[in-house]
Amino acid sequence: NILGNQAVTDIETAVGTLGLTSAATSITESDGVTLSDSAVTGQLDLSAGATVLNNLNAAANAVNITVSGAITDGNDDTAGNNITAGVLTITGNQAVTGIETAVTTLDLTTAATSITESDGVTLSDSVVTGQLDLVTGGATVIGALTATSQTVNLTLGGALTDGDADA
Repeated sequence: NILGNQAVTDIETAVGTLGLTSAATSITESDGVTLSDSAVTGQLDLSAGATVLNNLNAAANAVNITVSGAITDGNDDTAGNNITAGVLTITGNQAVTGIETAVTTLDLTTAATSITESDGVTLSDSVVTGQLDLVTGGATVIGALTATSQTVNLTLGGALTDGDADA
C-alpha cells in the first residue's frame, strides 16, 4: 500500500496487489497487478500487465491505464464501481471484461470490451478490435468509434448523440 495522499512519481513496482491513497500518481508495474480499493486525488497513470480492478476513486481526475494483459473486474458487481474518474483512458489493445465505471469520458484502444457506466458518458474517438458491450445509465455521446468487423452492443439509459465533429 502507498498511503499519505502525497504525489507518487514514476516508480516501478513488482507487486501482486497495489493499494493507493495518494495524490497524482505514476506507476509502472513489471507484470500483472490487482489494484485494491484505492483513492487518488490527482491524475493516475498506471502501466501494467494483466490488471484486476477493485474500487478506484479518482473523483474528477484523469485515469490513464496502459496494459499488456486483460483488465478484469475484481469486486462483486454490487460492491460499486471499479473506477470513478473524470476521463478514463485505457490503451494496450487488450480485453476489458465486466468493469463498472462512473466517468464522464471514456477513451478506448482495446480488444473485446465490456463496460457498464452508472450514468451518461462520452465515448471519445476510440478503437476496439473485439466486441464492444457498453451499458450506460444516461445519455451517451459517441465520437469516432472504429470497430472494424466487430459487434457493437449499446444498451443506453438516455439519448444517443453523435459527438464526431468530422461527421
